[in-house]
Amino acid sequence: MNLKIIEECKGDLQVNESANQGLLESLSCISIKGIAMTLVVDDDLMNIDVLQAMLCSLNVKSDKALSGEIALKLIQDRIQSGEGMYKLILLDYSMPGMNGPETARVVRAFLEEK
Repeated sequence: MNLKIIEECKGDLQVNESANQGLLESLSCISIKGIAMTLVVDDDLMNIDVLQAMLCSLNVKSDKALSGEIALKLIQDRIQSGEGMYKLILLDYSMPGMNGPETARVVRAFLEEK
C-alpha cells in the first residue's frame, strides 16, 4: 500500500503484525468515498471479504478477483462493455500465478494501448 497516497488524503492505515503476516486492521481514506467502482484482487477469499466490507462501509462498490488473471479478464470485460475502468484496484502483492506487481504492469500496459 502506498503510504504517501494515504497521507495525502489524510487517511490512516493500521497493521497488526502476527506470525510474520500483516493483518490490515483499518484503512480510512476520505478521498475514496464515492468512488464509482473498485476491484479487490487477492487469492485469499477472507482478505477480499474484509476489504469489501471496509469499502462497503465507505459506500464504495467493489468487484472481486481471486487472481491476477481473473482481474485482467474483469478489467477487459468492464472496458469492453462500456462501463469504463475501475477507479481503484487493490492488489495482493503475493499471489500464485500472476502476482500483484505483475498484474499492475499488465494493467498499465493495457491502458496505455487504449
